Amino acid sequence: MSYVSPGQVLQLAEVVARPGERGMLLGRDNAPARDEQGRMFLSLVEAVASGMAFMVTPREGLVPLDGDADADGNLPGWYESARSFCERLGCELVEMTSGSARGSRHLWVVTPVGWTNADFAQRLRLEVPSIPDRQVRHGSRMRPPLSIHREGGRGDLLGGLTIPEVLETLSTRPGRCDLTERTQQRMREGDETMTRDRLATSLALAYVNADEPLQRFADDMLNPANLAGAKVQALPQSKRWAYLERKYVAAQRFAQEHPPVAGMARQRELEYLRATAPVYPFTGRERVPRAAFAYLVGLALEYQRLEVACSVRQLADALGTSRKSATKALATLRHRHGLVQLLEEGHNERGSLWRLRPEQVRKVVTQIPGGERCITSGHLSPAFTSSGLHPVFGGPGLPLGAGLLWQAMDPQVQRYTVTELLERVPCLSRETVREYLHRLHDAGLARVNKERGHYWTRIDQPTKYLNALAERYGSTERRQQRHAQFALERALYGREGRVEQAPKRRCSAVRPDGTPCQSWAQATGPRTRAEFCQVHGDEQQRAAARAWKDAQANPGQLPQAA
Repeated sequence: MSYVSPGQVLQLAEVVARPGERGMLLGRDNAPARDEQGRMFLSLVEAVASGMAFMVTPREGLVPLDGDADADGNLPGWYESARSFCERLGCELVEMTSGSARGSRHLWVVTPVGWTNADFAQRLRLEVPSIPDRQVRHGSRMRPPLSIHREGGRGDLLGGLTIPEVLETLSTRPGRCDLTERTQQRMREGDETMTRDRLATSLALAYVNADEPLQRFADDMLNPANLAGAKVQALPQSKRWAYLERKYVAAQRFAQEHPPVAGMARQRELEYLRATAPVYPFTGRERVPRAAFAYLVGLALEYQRLEVACSVRQLADALGTSRKSATKALATLRHRHGLVQLLEEGHNERGSLWRLRPEQVRKVVTQIPGGERCITSGHLSPAFTSSGLHPVFGGPGLPLGAGLLWQAMDPQVQRYTVTELLERVPCLSRETVREYLHRLHDAGLARVNKERGHYWTRIDQPTKYLNALAERYGSTERRQQRHAQFALERALYGREGRVEQAPKRRCSAVRPDGTPCQSWAQATGPRTRAEFCQVHGDEQQRAAARAWKDAQANPGQLPQAA
């Protein structure tokens, strides 16, 4: 048996353990034990230094098989069958003796690309029915490779492998998602919904998930034809590579802790969210939370993961609503419905990290009368993608609820009754559904058949028609103003301090037509920072921001438009 240093054992333990894992001490009786200070769980460093056997929970992408030998030293019959199946599947294997006197073996399996641990364990049990469940350490603890045995021995590597080779094999990141058309479009055209630094972080993660090397990421970011690399291209030549390398390494670290959803089990969860997003029973006043949930589901489908990053401004910009409404919508999804979990709170320009909870969706939807029937025919239309609703929806002409109703109607279904639409959009009342259907009819987005009752059909119109409709209703101008305000706030964030929304104030002024002005102080000049900077020129944004702060301190002295 070759010598293994404690540092090498620690390296192997850190490679195979899931992020944040602590070692559980193991006694000679194969039961959990405690150290002299009465602690059962120690950090990996302390567990290795204790000299006792300890166990860790393997990370996603690694499934160890425990081949316990009998008293005569014979391996179980299923062991060779399982090993042969893994080889046929193309899995990378690391085999070693366990360190026991009987000659038991441990087989560490690197699951195939795109498979989760649950997928592999399920398939293995189908191929080798005789394997006991407890011998497949999926979701349960296992001693790290070459760590000390509870009887005092230590295992040895088989097959001529060296410890550096084992470290390289076991550290392979699980999962792979190819670069999507949306990612390539963002690389070419940029993304106005986030800062340039945040966009570089997002694209670095996409390249890491696609197993693209750092050189490919750097080449694309430094290509002058790609607008996504505007920030790094503006840096001095000596600082560009360090910036890109820092982004890429951070993305690798994130992908290790949150592997992309490429396995069948996680894919089924995403498909379930796709089907249930339109039929989840939000109340009548929760139209913005419903649209926010659909937007987050669209992000999850685009990036093929349950963990998505989304800022309040990004959500508000996509839904065509205010930051206050977007904040309330996220709070409703998180606290009232439990549909999302906050993994990491946003800081400065970085959006918060959210995790969708399909188990909570399943718990609620299965209790709805006819819920399962709606799921089987669930239709996720373009409204439930990360691009958001079309700007025509969200104004006084066609409210957000009308857009949700229109997108919930499958264009392949020729006849919908009001009752059927209520099942697809539970957050709307019967009277509201009727009102929105008539508005859609007047806008040329739905038609009604009155021959045998009232049956409604969605009319798919080209984007050019929707754009003209948005211009007529004034929705495009409102969204552009909101987008300009968010863009300015992002640009000023961190330069002039945290940017807050301009406070609303009542005024006693009158409009040019003589009617009283009871909303914002419209008679005193620009009402938002976006309008203020449009008046005074984009090249003077920083000076405009300081002037705006001074004006906010003296509401009666707001600057007049030129």
